[in-house]
Amino acid sequence: MALVEVMPYKFENIFLLASDGFNRSFWNSFVARSAVGQYIFEKVIRHPEFFVKISGIMQKMKILPAKMHAFLLLQLESEAKRKKVYDVLLLFRELRPDLNRLRKTVKRYDLNLQIIVGKNDDVVLPQPAIDYMKKIDEAKLHILDCGHNLLLESDKIGSIVRNNSFHTVSWEMKHTSK
Repeated sequence: MALVEVMPYKFENIFLLASDGFNRSFWNSFVARSAVGQYIFEKVIRHPEFFVKISGIMQKMKILPAKMHAFLLLQLESEAKRKKVYDVLLLFRELRPDLNRLRKTVKRYDLNLQIIVGKNDDVVLPQPAIDYMKKIDEAKLHILDCGHNLLLESDKIGSIVRNNSFHTVSWEMKHTSK
């Protein structure tokens, strides 16, 4: 989403899959942007055992959904996966899309925006994307009957892309030909 904001002329079709740019999570902001949150997150990444135990207790107490607990276990199971989680957080922590600006950009540049979410996604909740769609007529929402791992639904996503892409000459050719 952040790229569309700064380079809209480079896009014609935009497909957002489980885009967490619609979610304004306190915990994500805390971990990504505060010194205390980053310190705690780094400790969890280096030594996940205590966090895994706490997560298990929270899941048994029904404070944490079972799917979220399973997701956390999967992401923390190896050093390589933990490093990837840490790197992704650091890489994307400053990307905070302006959803109002995105809406205006989609309209101004006549962009084809397609948002794809998993109905049962406990990681990137679909409701914020659904709420956003009420503010933008130029986009289309696709809700798949799945959880967070939308890529397992590659046939459905491929069909959405094929059936919802603009089939025209590229934007550069449309707008630069004389």
